[in-house]
Amino acid sequence: MSKSPLKKRIFRFSHKIINKITPKHKGRIYVEPHRNGKKDKYDLINCNSDNCLKLTNFLLNNYKGHKLDIVLEIYDIDRIQIINSYIKKINNHYVNIFLIESCWGDEKKNFNFDFIKRYIRNTILKFTSEIWIADTGWAHFFDNVKGQTLISLNYGAPFKKGGIEFDDFSHNHFDYICETSLMTAKIESSERHTDLDKILDIGFPRNDTLKYSDKKMAVRKWLKDNNADGKKIILYAPTFRKYDVDVSKTNIFGFEDYDELNVLLEKYNAIIVTKFHPHQRVYNADFSGNVLDFKCTYDFSVYDLMSISDVMISDYSSIIVDFFLTHKPSIFLFSDYDEYNDSRGFSFDPIQSVCYGDVVYTWDEMKVALSKALDGSWVETEDNKRIFSLWYKYDDFNATKRCYKLLKEVMNK
Repeated sequence: MSKSPLKKRIFRFSHKIINKITPKHKGRIYVEPHRNGKKDKYDLINCNSDNCLKLTNFLLNNYKGHKLDIVLEIYDIDRIQIINSYIKKINNHYVNIFLIESCWGDEKKNFNFDFIKRYIRNTILKFTSEIWIADTGWAHFFDNVKGQTLISLNYGAPFKKGGIEFDDFSHNHFDYICETSLMTAKIESSERHTDLDKILDIGFPRNDTLKYSDKKMAVRKWLKDNNADGKKIILYAPTFRKYDVDVSKTNIFGFEDYDELNVLLEKYNAIIVTKFHPHQRVYNADFSGNVLDFKCTYDFSVYDLMSISDVMISDYSSIIVDFFLTHKPSIFLFSDYDEYNDSRGFSFDPIQSVCYGDVVYTWDEMKVALSKALDGSWVETEDNKRIFSLWYKYDDFNATKRCYKLLKEVMNK
């Protein structure tokens, strides 16, 4: 729904007028998970990688009090019956969850009659709700009115620059925005043109998965089925690039020394699991032997996989910031740092000064960092601990409970 700034303001103003005159349904919460959920196969059951879904699942399993009606957007209509059976099995009489198909989540949107019908229905349900919960501010283009509370559980700690260069990108229409620390809250406030007192450093529910994943058995079964049982797990999760990735003549990291990588992995009884961005096209990758491709499944999510990984490698994706919470080795692959910095930039300058772990630019540096991570010689230094404290206020894996407490306080106002 790309619009010029003037059209966007008209669009938002007209919807706000309609919202203002729409009667509100007491106790109704509208939940809008992240739009990558369609490709990543996240839903109320496979919820551990999405903050909105994780909190909704916690509500379903733990809430008691005045009756709640939760309107939950889903991206896979074929999953409705399975999810409804899951809700019925939990049998929480205090929570009624109404599943609706989202209008979004596809790369190509077909603005046909069915889309318009869903859009009108979903918008009316949203306008009748007292509380809106969204994952990302940029995906949420409605303004709430007096008597409604809009909460962003957020999508990630700021690592790459984002927001300040775009028109009408303010997140100030949110009442509360979750972040992980005072540093990340200040960056969020600056880049998203948002009042600092609206940003709460209470953490992300999905990060609790890194300690309390309930799907480790499913992950281990998948590894066993792929002949990786008992091996050390290196999770490689690079960020999205606008160009297609072709690794036909290199190893999975883009370096030429393919054989050396295999020797290193065999030496330490390790395997690489790749998790590319859901919108990233990758060609000619050799996903065999010591390199597995994580294909999205409803059995478990990438955060469940992260919970048992021994090492994480990324470049400019904020997912590695979440992995800091495991206090395990993290490796930043900055082989195209100058190019990426010129094209987008980072939230912190220099970003290397807040990287918890090793920063590498060449294959020789990667070999050293990987060997150190796999042979047990990597230790968390005092500098690592200082960097960690910048990114995280809490190190207790109770973010879901803190977000739940916030929600109850909002409901009891």
